[in-house]
Amino acid sequence: MQTGEATFRTRHGQAQWHGHPARESQGGPGPAHHGGDGRATHGRDAHATGFTLTEIMIAMGVLAIGMGMIAGALHAGIQLHVRTIDDIMRQLIGDNALAIVQARVRHSTTNGITDTYKLLKTGTGTDCYFGADDLKYPWNTTNTPYGAAVLMKLRKTDANSFNDYDVLIVPYTVTPGTAGANPSEVSKTEFICNINTGTSGSSSGSTINAAANVLKTGSVVIDTRNNIVQIFFVRSTPTTTTAELSETLAAGNNVKLITLTPANANSATPDRLECSKPVRTKTALSPNPTWTPGS
Repeated sequence: MQTGEATFRTRHGQAQWHGHPARESQGGPGPAHHGGDGRATHGRDAHATGFTLTEIMIAMGVLAIGMGMIAGALHAGIQLHVRTIDDIMRQLIGDNALAIVQARVRHSTTNGITDTYKLLKTGTGTDCYFGADDLKYPWNTTNTPYGAAVLMKLRKTDANSFNDYDVLIVPYTVTPGTAGANPSEVSKTEFICNINTGTSGSSSGSTINAAANVLKTGSVVIDTRNNIVQIFFVRSTPTTTTAELSETLAAGNNVKLITLTPANANSATPDRLECSKPVRTKTALSPNPTWTPGS
């Protein structure tokens, strides 16, 4: 037999393989071992079972990636579900508020509604037009976060429109700034400001410059210019006289805007106000010369 060829020897009754020396020095795979079923196995004990460490690590990596994708999809689904519920609830309370306006508010010379948008408050007193829970939904649920702001103004387009009113209903959800606190009712402020146009689609929209402390983070700004009602969310207030909006608003100086703000906006943990698309309509009210707000 030539030198370097593989030989098969027996020693004490045990079979041993002696491979080609050149191949072994080059790190190549050793010769095939034949298991009990006659099939060859290379580089591995014929009787070995299970997985290698590399195979286990690869499997765990694939499993981790899959679980991460599932968790992300689940979180997105939950967030969408919550937003859908809020949108439906705000739409319900907006429709209810319009019906309550037509049932409770009367046209008279003393109803306090002029040709400027007025926030119709709830509770008792001459400036309150609804019961304490009329504009909440469900009305008999304690601490419900869902409510509506009703703004009305008298239309004076001609001599025959003395009983025509513009109604602006803004459904909202209030998230208390302090855990366990009661959601506060919103308040309305009408103010003059300068608006600087931002870049659409950027992290912040327009910038508003107004009197100190008029706008707060979490406030909602209503633009009623040109008979087009638009609502914008105040993203941040870099200074006491500056507010950054979530969207881009048409620029202008000495612009009159309306802001809705939670009652505790000046606290260290103010409530957050989220509004949906407003309901804007025109209605005539039942005349009652003796009716006054709060009656």
